[in-house]
Amino acid sequence: MSSATKIKGRQTMICIIMTALLVLLGCALFYYGKDHDIILDNKSVVIDGVCYEAIPYLTAAIDGNSETELEFYPDDRDMAKVSGPRHTIKIAVVNEETEEIVKTVERTLSLGISPSVMLSLPAVVAEASDVMLPLPKTNAPQDDGNSEENAEESM
Repeated sequence: MSSATKIKGRQTMICIIMTALLVLLGCALFYYGKDHDIILDNKSVVIDGVCYEAIPYLTAAIDGNSETELEFYPDDRDMAKVSGPRHTIKIAVVNEETEEIVKTVERTLSLGISPSVMLSLPAVVAEASDVMLPLPKTNAPQDDGNSEENAEESM
């Protein structure tokens, strides 16, 4: 083998390695920089056969950010936008009359690459193992493309 062939092979190998490293860097940047929508829900819910009642009054802060602390009453739902795969949610159950904190719960969330998740705050406060709820749009009836035909038939 001539030295020119060795150099050409070495350059090809370096290009392949650099391309693989750039792809890995792109994947890491996507994973750690991805934005997520966290929907926080304070409604009565049944998860895995266990009923969790809505909490009369609570506050929730994501990643310890007290500036964006959210207040919830029964049947409230709010959304927070976050970046990155892991976040901590801190929930304080508050006595409405005395403004005294009755219970504080902190939970770490691993969101992966899902664009949005919905959490049941009563389940988080009860320290349930499963606190995720289906997103609101997933409960909608599926459109099979025959909605116009069905509407005409019903008239």
